[in-house]
Amino acid sequence: MNIETIRKTIEKHGNGREHLMLILRDLETRSGKNLLDVKTLKTVAEEMNLPESFIAGFVGFYTMFKTKPRAKFVIRVCKSGPCHVMGSTTVFDAIQKQLGIGIGEGTKDGMFFLEKCECLGVCSVAPAMMVNYDLHGNLTPKKIAAILNSYKKKKPSLSEDCGKEVEGRACVVEGTKQVKRLLENVGVVDPLKVDSYIGKGGYEALKKTLSMGPGEIIEIVKDSGLRGRGGAGFPAGMKWSFVGKGPMQKYVICNADEGEPGTFKDRILMEENPHLLIEGMAICGYAIDASLGYIYIRGEYRRSIERLQAAINQARKKGILGQNIFGSKFNFDILIKEGGGAYVCGEETSLINSMEGKRGYPRFKPPFPGGAGFNMLPSNVNNVETLMSVPMIIEKGADWYKSVGPSNCSGTKLYCLSGKLNRTGLVELPMGATLKEIINVHGKGIPRGKKFKFAQVGGSAGGILGKDLLNLPLDIDQPIKQGVTLGSGVVLVCDEDTCAVDFLLQILSFFEHESCGQCVPCRVGTSHLHALARKFAERRASESDIDAMVEKAALMKKASLCALGQSPIMPITTMLKYFRKEFAEHCNPKHKCPQCDRSLLRYYTGMTH
Repeated sequence: MNIETIRKTIEKHGNGREHLMLILRDLETRSGKNLLDVKTLKTVAEEMNLPESFIAGFVGFYTMFKTKPRAKFVIRVCKSGPCHVMGSTTVFDAIQKQLGIGIGEGTKDGMFFLEKCECLGVCSVAPAMMVNYDLHGNLTPKKIAAILNSYKKKKPSLSEDCGKEVEGRACVVEGTKQVKRLLENVGVVDPLKVDSYIGKGGYEALKKTLSMGPGEIIEIVKDSGLRGRGGAGFPAGMKWSFVGKGPMQKYVICNADEGEPGTFKDRILMEENPHLLIEGMAICGYAIDASLGYIYIRGEYRRSIERLQAAINQARKKGILGQNIFGSKFNFDILIKEGGGAYVCGEETSLINSMEGKRGYPRFKPPFPGGAGFNMLPSNVNNVETLMSVPMIIEKGADWYKSVGPSNCSGTKLYCLSGKLNRTGLVELPMGATLKEIINVHGKGIPRGKKFKFAQVGGSAGGILGKDLLNLPLDIDQPIKQGVTLGSGVVLVCDEDTCAVDFLLQILSFFEHESCGQCVPCRVGTSHLHALARKFAERRASESDIDAMVEKAALMKKASLCALGQSPIMPITTMLKYFRKEFAEHCNPKHKCPQCDRSLLRYYTGMTH
């Protein structure tokens, strides 16, 4: 790439290191080859006055960047939990049959390149794949053949099911037994028109906010009982009150790096009602005296990014963002920061480091972001669902918000249904809905008369729930008493045909892949755990390896720097609680397990030709 193009790209985004992600993404697109060659990276380093080693380390950290030639169309097939349960190995089979290539290989004509990847955020239509940035779901061999042929003919088209799902409407489960608050205007408001949002009462909560004092807003949010919906469940109002006081710059940061396998709620909210997020962030900004907000969003969410940027532009034109909002003295604007493919950036300090143009390594705490966050200035980090709950609380009051859900976890919760269900998608229910209700009422039961075996709640970092916990209230506190967590609201259902060993193998593969490598307990531990799981899948383990997995995971929980390294203990111990016998059976070299055999062949040794 010529130096003039590189210079213009840097000038467009800014020469500061915090703009590095967008600069490299732009240059990668301009290359037309889906890659950043070494010469380009060297020039970027020189023009931005950064060490070449820093640029190389940055590009190597984020999985969406590549430095080696691939192809015109890069096929990324998801292999994380929901897609694996729904048959992602058959997707690789079909691509092999159509193109004759294995994982990490390209077609001779330079048209296609095949990769495996983790969650794409379209779990309700698993199994799924992404061709460049085009999403395709509910894949079957017949659909895959048609999709690939459409690219060959240079007329690519989304599969009908995934196209509808990406637009959100097919993803939201219909039904009168829900309590729709956040989802009330999904499919009603036109996400591309600010006047449509205003016509439904949009931005009235912000107007109301500006007539009140910042401290009063924080007290209302505290009184509502709103707790973080990203996984930790920390009281939102209390978190706002921790933001440093004084005349310095402060930031509102929206964590939209929705990388937990099985989670797709925030994507739907951003795509279908982006102005609600803008309003929630603006209210938070007023309450904590911040004049600038950032939405850190995973790079795979192209539609979300496009719609959010369009909504931000519209809000600026209306005077809803910018200077003297609604004639007040309040100034606030929002910018988008893109991720580059790193699960660990869902942790707030990793996210902040990534925003600053660094590798997404977690920071030691304290200091906490409320005192020293982005650029070491006071920052408040909440996730999408949390911030989008704020306008309704201000508009209708704390008592209204508390009218549903248990007293300790008030309000509604978005549950992401995936796996072996007759109906998958997004449901909004009072916090504390039971697994039994979610499966039987909203998921319409398990297909083909199969029996329930277990569900994983909370994503790959979550625990396994067996039949004895079907009536457990899935709120923030109750599952913890049973050794599991609600997390982001994932409900991945598995039927009697699911192999517990095969399932855990994919989880531990995910953790090894996503470990940032900063701390030794996680970097080494995730690799060891994955290796132990493979021993069971390959029928060469001994029963002592069962306890070895638990011991290593327990050590990681104590010694790892962030939640990623602390998480494997939960899926391991809860899986063994129910299926230790199944792991013992896999210690027998003569034990037959087609599921493990297929996973080992497709994910770990590529595909035979």
